[in-house]
Amino acid sequence: MPSEFAGRSAELARLRELTSGLVVVSGPAGVGKTRLLREACPDALWVRCPPDDDAPPMWPWLRVLSALGVTAPAGSGFTAAVAVADLVAGCAGRVVVVEDLQDADEGSLAVVRHLALAVRAEGGPLVVVTVRSGAPARRPEAFARAEEELGRALGVRRLVLGPLTAAEAAGLDSAPLLLGAARQALRDGAADDAARLYERCLGALDHAGDAERAALVVELARAEYRAGRPRRASEHCLVAAELATAAGRPDLLAAAALVIHGAGDADVAVRAALLCERALAGAGPGDRVRLLARRAALHADADRVTEAESAEALRAAEDGGDDEALADAVRARMWLLDDPAERLRLAGVTADGGLRTGRLLVAVRGELWRVDSQYHMGNLRGVDDGLARLRDLAAAARLPVAEWHALRADAAREALAGRWGAARTLNERAHAAALRTGDRLAAAVTDLFAVLLGLVRGDRGELRAGWAERRDDDPRLPLGDAVTALHHLVDGEAAEARARYERLRHLLRDPPPGLRRLGMLQFLTELALAFGDAEAAAWAYPQWLPWTAAGGLPGGADTFPGGAAARPAGRLAALLGRTDEAVDLLRTAVAVNTRLDAGPWLVHTRLDLAALTGDAALAARAAADARRLDLPGPAARASTVDPLTEREREVAALVAEALSNREIAARLVLSERTVESHVRHILAKLGLANRTELTARLLRPHH
Repeated sequence: MPSEFAGRSAELARLRELTSGLVVVSGPAGVGKTRLLREACPDALWVRCPPDDDAPPMWPWLRVLSALGVTAPAGSGFTAAVAVADLVAGCAGRVVVVEDLQDADEGSLAVVRHLALAVRAEGGPLVVVTVRSGAPARRPEAFARAEEELGRALGVRRLVLGPLTAAEAAGLDSAPLLLGAARQALRDGAADDAARLYERCLGALDHAGDAERAALVVELARAEYRAGRPRRASEHCLVAAELATAAGRPDLLAAAALVIHGAGDADVAVRAALLCERALAGAGPGDRVRLLARRAALHADADRVTEAESAEALRAAEDGGDDEALADAVRARMWLLDDPAERLRLAGVTADGGLRTGRLLVAVRGELWRVDSQYHMGNLRGVDDGLARLRDLAAAARLPVAEWHALRADAAREALAGRWGAARTLNERAHAAALRTGDRLAAAVTDLFAVLLGLVRGDRGELRAGWAERRDDDPRLPLGDAVTALHHLVDGEAAEARARYERLRHLLRDPPPGLRRLGMLQFLTELALAFGDAEAAAWAYPQWLPWTAAGGLPGGADTFPGGAAARPAGRLAALLGRTDEAVDLLRTAVAVNTRLDAGPWLVHTRLDLAALTGDAALAARAAADARRLDLPGPAARASTVDPLTEREREVAALVAEALSNREIAARLVLSERTVESHVRHILAKLGLANRTELTARLLRPHH
C-alpha cells in the first residue's frame, strides 16, 4: 500500500511550524485528521478518548503522564484535573496527540479546559486534540463548556479540515483513504460500516503482496467480530492465515489466530482454537503466551479444555506478565478449577489486572468470581463486600453488560435472604440491561431466575408470562432444556416435566465437562428427586460429595445461589436409603445455610430433616419460618409434617421469643387461659416437659 502523503500541504506546513501550545484539529469522520497528524507529528505520544466508557476518569491524560514518566496525582474532580493539566504543561519539548475529544469523560474535558490556560505558546509542550465534527458528544454539557472555553482562550490554535479539493484528491490513491475511513469507523463503534470499507479497500489492492493483504484481512475479521458476526470473522481469519503463511509472516498468522476472543458457537470456537494451534509453531515468545491462553479459553467455550492445557496456559501467562493473556488463561482455568482458595486467588488476579489496565469489564468478571468464591466458602461478609465493589465497578464502567452482572448478583443475594420484592425488582432491571446488550442468553436468565423463585417459594405465580414464545427463540442447549423441565414442574405440568427429564437424565451418568456440568447437576438433581428416580440419584450422589462443605456450587453468584450443597446431597442420600448419611448431611446444610443467612433454603432443609427424623418441634419451627418468609409451598408441606395446628405454631413461636402467657394472650388477642391450654397441648404433642425445653428445641442451633 502506498505510504506517501498527498494533499493537506498547507495544513501540514502549519502544524510542522509549531513547537508548543494547544491545537484543536476538527473535521468530519474520515476526512484525514489522523493521517495528517501522523505525518506532522511522527514522534508524538498518541492516546485516544475511549468511546465505550470502559475506562476510569481522565484515562487518556493518565496514560500520557505514564508515558512521560510522571506520577499522576491522587484523587479526582476539579483539583485532580488542574494538577494533571499542570503536569502535562510542564513537559516542555514533548508532543502529545489526544484523539476524539467528543468521546472524552468529564474529567478529561476539564483537563483540556485547564490546559488552554496552562500551556504556553513558547517553551511548553505541543498538545494537539482532535474533534470529530457532527458526532454526538459522550458528555454533551461538559463538551459544550469545553468548546466554549477553548474558543475564548487566546493561545489556542484551531485547524478545521474540510473535503479535499479536486486537485488534492487527484493525487491520492483510494486505498489509504478507504483504510483510514474503515479504521475510524471501527473506533467510532460502527463495525458494520468498517467491514464494508475494509472490503472496498481490499478491492483496491488487487496487486498488493500477501503480507499486506493478510494484515488487511485481519482488520476486516476484527470488524466482522465486533459487528457480532463471529462465523464470518472466522472465515476471514482462515483467509488471512493462508496469506500470512504464504508471505512467511508468523506474526500475521498469530494476529489472525487472536481475532476471536470468545464464541458462543462451539464450531467457531474450535476453528479459532485450531488456528491458535497452527500459529504456535512459529510464534515468538510474546505471541506464544497469548496464543496458549487464547486456545485454552476457546477450548473452554467449546467444553474441550483440559486440565493440562489450562494449567500450562496459566503458568505461561503469569510468567509472561501479559494482562490480556492472563485474562484468557484465568477464564480457561476457572472452567475446570474447583479449589476454593485458588479460585479466589485467580478472581483477585483478574479483578486487579482489569483495574490496572483500565479494562473494567475484566475487573467486573474478576469481582464476580470473587463473590462466587465467597459464597462457596460460606463467607457472607466477603460476599457483601464484593457486591459493593461490583456495584462501584459497574457504575464506573457505565456499560449495559457490567450493569447486568451487578444487578444479577444483587438479585441473587436478595433471593438468598428471602427478600422477594427486591429480588423481583432487580431481576426486571437486569432484564432491561440484558436487552440493551443484545445478548439473548443474558435475557434468558430472567426467566431462569423466575423459575427458581417459583421453585424455592413453591408458587407458580412467579413464572413470567410469554415464556413459551421466548423459549422457542432461544438456542437449543441441554441446560436450557433442563430449565424448561423445571419450568413445567413449577407450573404443575408434571407429565411434561417428566418427559423432558427422561431425555436428559443420562447427563447425570455422563456429565458434560467443565463448570457447565454443575448447572446440569443442580437442575437434574431437583428433577430426579421430584420423580423419585433412585437410579439417577445414585449417579448424582457422588458428584455432590466433594462440595458438601460449600455454600453452593460455583457459578451461582449472578444467577441464583442454591444454598448449602450438603442439602441436595442429603436428599439424595435419603432417596437411596442411606438415612444416617442423609441426617448428617442435612445437619451440615443447616449450619452452612445459617452462616449464609439463606432463610428460604434453611426452611427447606429443616423440613427435609424433620421428615426424616420425625422431629415435630423442628417441623413447627420450619412452618413458622415458612409463613414469615412467605413460602407457600414449604408452609403447605410443613402442615403434613408438623403435628401442631396453625394457632399452636403461632403460640410456640412466641414462647420461643420468651414471651409470657399474658404477653402472648395480648399479642394474639386471646385469653390467658386459652394460651395456657395451647401451651399444654404443644408440650404434649412434642413430648416435652416445660416451656424451657420447648424454647431449647425450637432454637436448637444444629436444627
